Amino acid sequence: MNRIWNIWRMNTSELIWSLIIMLGGTAFGMVIMSITLMLGEESYLVIGSFVALIVWVMVFIFFGVTGFERTFSMAVAMGRTRKEVVICHYIVKLINVWIGLAVLKILNFAETAYYNIFFKSSVCEGNIIEMLLSNWIFIELGILLPVLYMFIGMLLIKFQKKAFWGIWVIWIASSLTLANISYIKESEGLLRYVVQVVEHIGNFVVSIGVYGQLAIVAGVAVALFFITGTALSKQAVTQV
Repeated sequence: MNRIWNIWRMNTSELIWSLIIMLGGTAFGMVIMSITLMLGEESYLVIGSFVALIVWVMVFIFFGVTGFERTFSMAVAMGRTRKEVVICHYIVKLINVWIGLAVLKILNFAETAYYNIFFKSSVCEGNIIEMLLSNWIFIELGILLPVLYMFIGMLLIKFQKKAFWGIWVIWIASSLTLANISYIKESEGLLRYVVQVVEHIGNFVVSIGVYGQLAIVAGVAVALFFITGTALSKQAVTQV
């Protein structure tokens, strides 16, 4: 427990910055929506906290992992076992993720109250964060994000720039696919069939219910954690 506590204290600056980023994302979304309402729009979406969620996940996964190699190497060089490092850092990231999700819920509540107070006559057309909370997706995020962080960190340690560029290509390709999904559905290319397969998988995931989804997420998390621990079990120290 002392080791976990010490690692968590060493990562408090990262946690604080992530919370500041969440606050900034919420404020940005609220400002944009407030301007549209003042310009005459009669309805709104609670998008501030949703923007905060997207930015926070991107920062947590893609920027947080960049320091994992140095942290791992320093801990091993100081005499910690690789198994201990992996387990302790997973627990620390798990704690930070749940803190972040709790703060996100508070920000969503504050944003909803803001619209109810200052734009009473406007109609709320949707609250994505509230929907996610009601569908247990936050629990799934809380389970999956820490182990995904560790897994991507392991890839960067093992494969260095090759892993970085591979992840970057996958991210850009996924973003472009989502942005053009309507066009892709009407096309005759290979991507159309890929989208159809993804839709079938999504429909299956929805059909199995909350507990089935949690079981799948838990299974994926265990598999990724096992792969990460195995891959790093004999990893040489690359930075000190």
